[in-house]
Amino acid sequence: MLARDGDLKGAIELLREGIGKIRPEFSQSSLYQQCGEMLARDGDLKGAIELLREGIGKIRPEHNQFSLYQQCGEMLARDGDLKGWISPLRLWGR
Repeated sequence: MLARDGDLKGAIELLREGIGKIRPEFSQSSLYQQCGEMLARDGDLKGAIELLREGIGKIRPEHNQFSLYQQCGEMLARDGDLKGWISPLRLWGR
């Protein structure tokens, strides 16, 4: 709702707070995804990618880690870094 009201910074801050409080098994990955999308929408694509990579390191596969890889890959491709997208996906498949 904050983002709809034009307060992207407030929405990002709230999502980051939730990331710090919610445990991975309670859909923390959704907070990472939403926050990453808001950062990208606010023009901070690099910050979004860093946040998603952080989430990939903290979220276990059984807690929707794949969705963070997917979104991070899409953002890396948007940013023109296809090599950065392919590398984590190769590691993930092992």
